[in-house]
Amino acid sequence: MRGKYVFGDLVTGRIFYTEANQMRSGRPMAQIYELMVYDEAGRRTTTRELLNADGLGDPNRVDLRFGRDAEGELYVLSKGNGKIWKITGTQRFADCNPRGIELTDVMGAENWAPITPSKWTFTGTEAIHEPGQARPGPRRPFEYALMTAGSPFGSVRIDGEVRIDTPVTISNRDVIVVFGHRSDTQFYYAHLSQDNTIYPHNGIFVVNDADRVRIEDQWIGHLGATPAITDTEWHSVRVVHCAGAGEIAVYMDGSKFPLMTVVDTTFDSGRIGFGSFDNIGRLRNLEAKGTEG
Repeated sequence: MRGKYVFGDLVTGRIFYTEANQMRSGRPMAQIYELMVYDEAGRRTTTRELLNADGLGDPNRVDLRFGRDAEGELYVLSKGNGKIWKITGTQRFADCNPRGIELTDVMGAENWAPITPSKWTFTGTEAIHEPGQARPGPRRPFEYALMTAGSPFGSVRIDGEVRIDTPVTISNRDVIVVFGHRSDTQFYYAHLSQDNTIYPHNGIFVVNDADRVRIEDQWIGHLGATPAITDTEWHSVRVVHCAGAGEIAVYMDGSKFPLMTVVDTTFDSGRIGFGSFDNIGRLRNLEAKGTEG
């Protein structure tokens, strides 16, 4: 926490920080990041949940405050119930670094099982697919191909480069990264789009024998995370799924800060894949590391 300027939302209790050395007059605005909150048992929680654990607080208002002791240790206080919590440590989200299985050089057609094979071209270095079409059953991605090489993953880190060839004049264009795939109606996917204003776009979703459900932290009901892809260039993407903790993070273009995050334990293993709803997408330089599922 050294070098961080920590602040919060008085009402909701959300806690944020910036890098203190970026807060200088005449410079661009410092980037704001949100801190997740964990209880002493290591379970993810919120200041609102901590406040109302004993039923003494106002569920609609945290009345967040901060304090420091003589040694500079940081504390979180709530005027709502008079409690004080000491910050005892920090951890990086989705930091499981899964190992055991490693897949590289897998862009040949023999390593993939597409929904519609005629829509796919595998060059050995790239996978290219045409727009898909809606299929019977739950609302879910129209067209994707599963990686068949190796066994299903438990925890996994997926790295690759993706591109959307559909023109930028079409705002709802997308590509998806599939993980935790158990069947065609049970899997997770990260939706990467230039539109972040409507429910189906630019988020993390789960399909569980029903229409896809949006689950990531960044969606606030009318706006999601910063658009993942806004052009027709190649972009690096990393998806990390720590199956035991249920932590999922999506990173774009080498950023050390995740674009999207969620804790969800619906699926703890499955295959990975790539595709889209109804756009032209490309994938190259795919690598995956993880535990056997």
